[in-house]
Amino acid sequence: MISTSATSDIAEPNVVESNSKPSALSHFFVRWGRRLAWLEPIYLLLLGPSILFPGRFWTLAVHPLLVLSLLIGWPIRRVAYGRWSVHTELAWPIGLLMAWLPVTIAVAIYRSQAWIAVGYLLWGIALFWALINWPPARRYRFIPAVLLLGVGLLLALIGPQVLVVGAGSKLFLLPDFYARLGQLAPLLGESVNPNILAGGLVMIAPLALALAIEPRWSKRFWLPAGAGIIALLMLFPLLATQSRGALLAALLAFFVLFLLRWPRLIWSVPILLLLAAYALWRITPAAFLDGLSSDTSVVGLSGRLEIWDRASRALVDFMWTGVGHGLFIPVVPQLYPFYAMSNDIPHAHNLFLQIGVDMGMIGIIGFGAATILAVRLAARELVNARRTRRDERPGGKRWRHDSLTWALAAGVIASLSAMLLHGLVDAAVWGTKLAFLPWLVFAQSVLLSSGPRLRRRRIRREERE
Repeated sequence: MISTSATSDIAEPNVVESNSKPSALSHFFVRWGRRLAWLEPIYLLLLGPSILFPGRFWTLAVHPLLVLSLLIGWPIRRVAYGRWSVHTELAWPIGLLMAWLPVTIAVAIYRSQAWIAVGYLLWGIALFWALINWPPARRYRFIPAVLLLGVGLLLALIGPQVLVVGAGSKLFLLPDFYARLGQLAPLLGESVNPNILAGGLVMIAPLALALAIEPRWSKRFWLPAGAGIIALLMLFPLLATQSRGALLAALLAFFVLFLLRWPRLIWSVPILLLLAAYALWRITPAAFLDGLSSDTSVVGLSGRLEIWDRASRALVDFMWTGVGHGLFIPVVPQLYPFYAMSNDIPHAHNLFLQIGVDMGMIGIIGFGAATILAVRLAARELVNARRTRRDERPGGKRWRHDSLTWALAAGVIASLSAMLLHGLVDAAVWGTKLAFLPWLVFAQSVLLSSGPRLRRRRIRREERE
């Protein structure tokens, strides 16, 4: 596999320059600080099981300490590199989210439950900061994509064995098939909701497909072929979940990806719109929306509308603080009782409504801005890669580098498109064990844009010399 940037373009963050000669003690701290900073992503990955499965390895009493330990990389990076983090345009929205987390914990009526939900979010944020500052990831900028594909392969293989399909509306009935699913759930003591599994798969599958449909980034044919196989493997559990919203989000994300790969497909859009309008006319808009809103947990549009109404009321009444992280189910049904639905609805079934219920408008602004900026960075790198590839020799190292940059950028755009589309009817990547997935995608977007910035910095330094 090739690197997405030339070796000469990479430079570890330097220690802040000083006119005085550094003492032996400061040199000692810097040297060991850099060694510890290099281990930060590994430390976070090892801590991940304790964060994602609270109470399984440690008592819940120490869970807040485990969550706070996710922030240990900040002072270490300060000592090692002389700054808290490399510069990124996503710093202010993510910093806003992090600064508001203590408020969402303070207003929570069940602190232990809030710490669990905050841990899911903060682990993803910590991975984001660790990866964009990690020297190997800044040199081999496809590392977040490799992590995402690894998670996708794990979900494809393990997901059906812990999948528990409820009694909600289904696209097709296969009782013998579904009887074989979820066999590991009792043994492991863990199960996954079909809509949560589907929401994770639709975020990873477009990235894997992007690496497969643009295979020119590697001379080893089995690398893009392997990404394509992972994408196909993820389609099976995605179909098994029977999540209509996720399936539609995957189809639209794949179409966005194909449109980026083959721009002439834009001429097919009018035909597809006419076919969609005809199909909508045949089945009536009301029946289409009702079917789209049905899944294995909520049946029909009326159920979604009632949940959205209660979540909107909570957002209006707790506009800035939210009701507390992860406290939808104990708070919202008590303050705003459901009439047609049971009171055990776990979340708002809409991504941004759920963020608002947990963190208020601050959360919506922070996560929304981070998503928009990540798409913007990826789109800029995609355009630059397509333009510079025309001036390079086909098959050369730089040409393959631009091909890989294009594939990763297109994958980021398609992945976040799928997240937003599925987020209209569900909240699979917020307040769940898969809440770290958007942050890996954000890290991939930031790392893609770091190469050109480093090259410009090197050119300016050479001009000054």
